[in-house]
Amino acid sequence: MPIFELTLQPTYYKKGFFNVTTDFDRFVRSEEGPVRLKLGMNGQEIQGTIDRKANQNGTARINGRSMLRDWFQRNFKPMDVVAVDLSSRDTVVLDRPVGVKTSRLISGMGIPNHMDWKQFENHARTWMSQYFGVTLTEKNPMGFPKRFDMVSPDGTIVGDAKFLTLVHGQKLPPAKFMEIAGHVWLLEKTEAVRKFLVCGNRGRSGNRK
Repeated sequence: MPIFELTLQPTYYKKGFFNVTTDFDRFVRSEEGPVRLKLGMNGQEIQGTIDRKANQNGTARINGRSMLRDWFQRNFKPMDVVAVDLSSRDTVVLDRPVGVKTSRLISGMGIPNHMDWKQFENHARTWMSQYFGVTLTEKNPMGFPKRFDMVSPDGTIVGDAKFLTLVHGQKLPPAKFMEIAGHVWLLEKTEAVRKFLVCGNRGRSGNRK
């Protein structure tokens, strides 16, 4: 998928536009003119423009003006990273990269003490369903052999939940970290547009870390 990570330069943040990187410019149509900008995977659509005269090398500048500026300023800080999806010729999707957004979301999930792995998985599924605005269920994405904990009906969102209990309540579980690496590898092999891994663990005396 042609998705690149855009560093939100102060000029972009203040004026509501951004330049497409050279490596990804081929995914933007060559014709200048109107283009739809979708702000968040399930968010508002606004009218933007493609401008190929603003940059000396002819790469695309995408301008959303005040509406894009306001969205940037509501959801990010200067120099944050924004995921830009150029899969569609006529619609550019901007969103927070999944790994960044997920880490912030989980920190506010309100996970109760003494939660076991199954309760954590269900809790994570509820929260991530709310975040993405779709019902995530445990199933195999179409054509993929592994069963994931959280999959959207159309298979464009795929995620897993891992609950890591410290060894004897004190030591980090190295075998679990190897397992996480394997899950990340499997997620990368799916055709999903949005892929994520939710991790939680329980520390000493049942307190979360």
